[in-house]
Amino acid sequence: MKTSPSMSPALHSKMWWVLWINGILLILGGLVLITVPLMAAFAWLYIFGIMLAIAGVLGLFGAFFGLSHGIHSVTAFVGPILAMILGVLFVDAPQQSAITITEFAGALAIIGGGALIATALGLRGHDGWIGVLGNGVMTTIAGILIVMWPDAALFVFAIFFGVQLIFSGFRMCAIGSRIHRFSASHHS
Repeated sequence: MKTSPSMSPALHSKMWWVLWINGILLILGGLVLITVPLMAAFAWLYIFGIMLAIAGVLGLFGAFFGLSHGIHSVTAFVGPILAMILGVLFVDAPQQSAITITEFAGALAIIGGGALIATALGLRGHDGWIGVLGNGVMTTIAGILIVMWPDAALFVFAIFFGVQLIFSGFRMCAIGSRIHRFSASHHS
């Protein structure tokens, strides 16, 4: 483990509990996503909406600050305004926003799957073209299913990310435990 100049190796070895706390929080977040997946997704979008709105306001202040310093660009205002609009939409209608985002992801999957199919057909006869074709077909089918049933897709995404968070949390705790054991064995 590389240490920063301001932190000694001994201090690093005593910080194992930070990894444990992080791991426990990840596990708890994963459990929430698994037990109440749709509510957790909507809550996340609500919080994300607040953060986007704040980022938009701060971005507008930065754009106006740039104007006062001779920077004249309309594009400096576009991003912050879009962030504020999206933030307000996410806060005002998190359920509809989640469904819309899910449908958009489905549409992107359909387009990406179609592109993979076209690529595979162009590669016909070359090694691996069947794998690319299979990937394209599966991606297209997944995209169609997502667009047809966005609520179900959102539910599946929430469960999937909940499981990922739980595994990441256990990994963090395991790393923290290893650091603690290693530190204890080297200090005795």
